[in-house]
Amino acid sequence: MKIFLITILFFHSYLNSQDSGYQMYKNGDIDSALQYYNMLLEMENEDIPKESLLYNIGTIYSSMNNIPKANSAFQIVYNDSLQNVSSDLSYNYGNALYRSKNLEKSLHAYRDALLRNPNDSDARKNYEFVKNEIKKNKNMNK
Repeated sequence: MKIFLITILFFHSYLNSQDSGYQMYKNGDIDSALQYYNMLLEMENEDIPKESLLYNIGTIYSSMNNIPKANSAFQIVYNDSLQNVSSDLSYNYGNALYRSKNLEKSLHAYRDALLRNPNDSDARKNYEFVKNEIKKNKNMNK
């Protein structure tokens, strides 16, 4: 019984560990949150999905305007879990790609977000905006 209780408490602490990083981020301690998620990533614990950690790391880098690092984190998750990518990941990856002026890939990421969540009005607006930007750029190059 003690072993079962200890196992549950240990597992519960791992599930809540990401919440600690989120609280740091939410409280404005961005550097600590980033260090925390990177530490969890290095632990390679099966109870904490690598995809979630990289998503959080990418989101933090994006909020810091470190778009190359955000793109790198999002791209790892996006490529590793292509079948199970969330609409949020696709949307945030699209935003990071757009900010790095990679319009075609950004459009593709927004399209993926819409396929996963057709009711996402922000993804729809961004998709249409980027589609128009691409058309405008093509017309200017003619």
